[in-house]
Amino acid sequence: MVVLEDLHSADVPTLLLLRFVVEQLDNAPLLVIGTWRTVETSPSAEALAVLADVSRRVRTLDLSGLDAAEVQQLIGSARGSERGASAETLCDRTGGNPLLVASLLQAESAGEHTGALPMRARAAVERRLERLADSARGRVRSSGDRP
Repeated sequence: MVVLEDLHSADVPTLLLLRFVVEQLDNAPLLVIGTWRTVETSPSAEALAVLADVSRRVRTLDLSGLDAAEVQQLIGSARGSERGASAETLCDRTGGNPLLVASLLQAESAGEHTGALPMRARAAVERRLERLADSARGRVRSSGDRP
């Protein structure tokens, strides 16, 4: 098994290598997993063309945030009890993002106030904000729901 994470940040030569591997190892007993965040991308036309070639040869899965029932499962495994924020509340606050849900649960179990995002989740959001143009980043920060 080969895992290639964050392909949305890959350059065209890396994507060409992925296409080569997929083409050459079509019937090999090898699992290649690649992750791509569609909400964070603005790939070049050349990158999109390479990805189109790759996607014709592979199985793709579109993932979304966890729903309230799945968040409840995380709560059960993390807490083992019903105390604390409800699954619906956590789902609404995080959009079902497993990293954010887990971060809030971890902060809650450590007795930290969970009104603001814990540092781990905050850092992830900050990394995403860095990719935005200055004007867009300013609008996000002034929206009131700051990370």
